[in-house]
Amino acid sequence: APVLNSSLSLSTEPVILDGVVYFRGLEVDQNARDLLWRSDGTEAGTSPVRTQNGGFVPPPKFLVAAGNRIFFTIEAGGVPLWQSDGTPEGTFRIRELIPGGYGSEELGVAASNVFFSARDPLTGHELWAIAPE
Repeated sequence: APVLNSSLSLSTEPVILDGVVYFRGLEVDQNARDLLWRSDGTEAGTSPVRTQNGGFVPPPKFLVAAGNRIFFTIEAGGVPLWQSDGTPEGTFRIRELIPGGYGSEELGVAASNVFFSARDPLTGHELWAIAPE
C-alpha cells in the first residue's frame, strides 16, 4: 500500500478524474520510491502510474485534472509537462515547460484548458494553454 506523500511538496494536492484519485505517494518497499499513484479506492485498483515504456512516473510537483486526463509537472530533469489518462499508453511527456530555466512550473485550469507560463526562444515568456481533446 502507498503512503500519501503530499507533505514532500505542499503544492501537490491529490486530484480526482473519473472516480480515480491521483496522488503523490511513497511505495513502501526496500526502495521507498516517491511516485505518482492512482487509486479507485480498492487495494486491487491502487498502483503507481506507469509510462508508455513501462517505467514509473516520477513524483509530480503540480497536478491538475482537465478534460479526460491529468496534467502534471515533475521535479526531475528540468520541468517537463506530462499528461496521463491513467494507462501506460496514455502517460507521456508533452514538452519542457522551462527551456533555459525561465518560466513557471505551476499549472492552472479554466474552462477545461490547462494554463502555464513558459519561455519560448522565439516569443519570450508567455502564457500557454493546452486544450485537452
